[in-house]
Amino acid sequence: MRVHVYPTLGDRRLAAVGRSDVQALVTAWSATAAPRTVQVRYAFLRAMFNSAVHDGALGKSPCLRINLPEIVPDEVVPLSVAQVRAISDAIEATCRPAVLVGAGCGLRASEALGLTLDAVQFLRRELAVRYQLSAKPPWKLVPVKTKGSSRDVPAPQFALDALSPLKPGKMLGTLFVRPGLEGEPVSQRMLDLAFADAVDAVNAEAAKRKRDRKSGRTTEPELPAIPEGTTFHDLRHTYASTLIDGGESVTVVAARLGHADPTLTLRTYSHLWPNSADRTRKIVDAAWQIEDRADSMRTEGEADAR
Repeated sequence: MRVHVYPTLGDRRLAAVGRSDVQALVTAWSATAAPRTVQVRYAFLRAMFNSAVHDGALGKSPCLRINLPEIVPDEVVPLSVAQVRAISDAIEATCRPAVLVGAGCGLRASEALGLTLDAVQFLRRELAVRYQLSAKPPWKLVPVKTKGSSRDVPAPQFALDALSPLKPGKMLGTLFVRPGLEGEPVSQRMLDLAFADAVDAVNAEAAKRKRDRKSGRTTEPELPAIPEGTTFHDLRHTYASTLIDGGESVTVVAARLGHADPTLTLRTYSHLWPNSADRTRKIVDAAWQIEDRADSMRTEGEADAR
């Protein structure tokens, strides 16, 4: 408010601010700030005027029918299995199981770091996601972010194998423990830094391998480069795309990811689901091909009878 609102509207009475004034301010913001940033600023401004209305200091809010810049989300491009393997091989050993859990079970970083021994149900081959690690010290295990985030996730064997050697630390009982500091869990910042270092290491090795192949110094296959800006959260996208490729429905994918509202899942990953028009054509084509074969067999049978 002090930086973005008061310099323009701060010396005016609330009742003197009209809708056109608010629209002009939003338009000015849009010239220099990203659409999401503009919407955040506008949310604070609208909340201020709404509070004034509720307190009886203002009859009507000027924040009505304001045209906001559209936020166009980037399409999710999931990592390949080869790229995830490369990151897993390059990351420090303490964080490697977290990468496999992220890609194989779709857990958020805080959820993976909040896993305790009793949350890993080896016989049922499931992870009971109930808690997450707090973002800052003092470290705490806190409930997952929403009711929908509390879930049981089927765990592939490679994720269970990665978790099975881990022993819980003394402080919170979490499975991801700082090396040499068994009393403290691995923090999300530590995981993020290790992940970024691993991405840099993979890309450096991929570039070297490419140069060596070009000069004939090696015949080893090229390594997959990792897109710039890739984070641990991209492992969730990889997990979701794997489920979609396997034919899972929107509701199942939403449940596995811990999305309370399946529309969020559809909005994020709709471009990854097979095109419905193509699927319709294949279904109808297949049905007609079966009928055509049946007609052909009947015709041949009648000819033989004659």
